[in-house]
Amino acid sequence: MKSRYTDRLVLLLCCIMLVTRLPATAQPIQKISPSEWRSLKNDPELGYKDDKELVSPQQSNQQSRYEQAFMKFMHFMLSSTGTLIMWILVIALVIYIIYRLAVLQGGFIFSRSKKIVAQPTGVLPPEEDLEHTNWENLLKQAMGSSDTRLAVRYRYMWLLQLLQMSGQIQYRTDKTNYDYYTELNNAAYKQPFRQISRLYEYAWYGNFALSSAAYSDFLAHFDHLKNQLPK
Repeated sequence: MKSRYTDRLVLLLCCIMLVTRLPATAQPIQKISPSEWRSLKNDPELGYKDDKELVSPQQSNQQSRYEQAFMKFMHFMLSSTGTLIMWILVIALVIYIIYRLAVLQGGFIFSRSKKIVAQPTGVLPPEEDLEHTNWENLLKQAMGSSDTRLAVRYRYMWLLQLLQMSGQIQYRTDKTNYDYYTELNNAAYKQPFRQISRLYEYAWYGNFALSSAAYSDFLAHFDHLKNQLPK
């Protein structure tokens, strides 16, 4: 009986000791006046902001999106598909540059290595004598022999002669057809001359026979430009 009371007494004493060791009840929050709050905010010793904290969340999100997009792009370009696309673009660019030099700039490549079908001796007059050659008579001879390709050649040289005589171009043997195109100040002459030059280079330097439709187109542009030139 005494033992039971003793155990209860010991238990009660332990509870009292445990309660006395608990922290005191939290004190109520003290309010800070506006003037004290401003003083704390302006205190330089309490300012701990760094560069990262000064960046707004919106700016940080934008930078993160840009970085992610850039990393995705670089990952794609380093993949096999990206490498293949890059090589395709490089090859396409090289082909385009060659095309510009060969076709649009007066047959730059073809003019350096002309592979022209041999003509009878004396048929082709020297180009240096552009002004004094009767290209119209040569044209009639070529048409009489049904040589369309040579007729295109003579008609084009005749056009250069007319442009030279009217002061539209300054003929020189080292110039390309694109040089003459850029010399034309009259805008009405430029487009017909460009079309004529393309067909001429295709037939003469490319050594191709023009189709009936292409030859008719060549004649139409030639007559249109010739009729616009001063008599």
